[in-house]
Amino acid sequence: MIAEGEKFADEDLLHKKHTEASNGLSDFVYGLKSQLFEKDGIVARLPAHDRKKLQEVLKDGSEWIEGQGNDASSEKLEEKLAGVYQFKIFG
Repeated sequence: MIAEGEKFADEDLLHKKHTEASNGLSDFVYGLKSQLFEKDGIVARLPAHDRKKLQEVLKDGSEWIEGQGNDASSEKLEEKLAGVYQFKIFG
């Protein structure tokens, strides 16, 4: 019974890590995407070429989430978040 409990604990930890990575990526991508349409938001103050590049990055990110996000490993989700986050608009 103890071994079975430990097995489930390990599986729970992996599931939690995957869920957190998936939520982190989705929250970041869709949060920024919603800011694209705010007239007074920080994204509205970006130069047009930066806004266009951000739109492309977010489109790619949301398509990836919808196409591969559910089946991706935690590591792949974290890599994708890092890739999207690489787009520096605030610094």
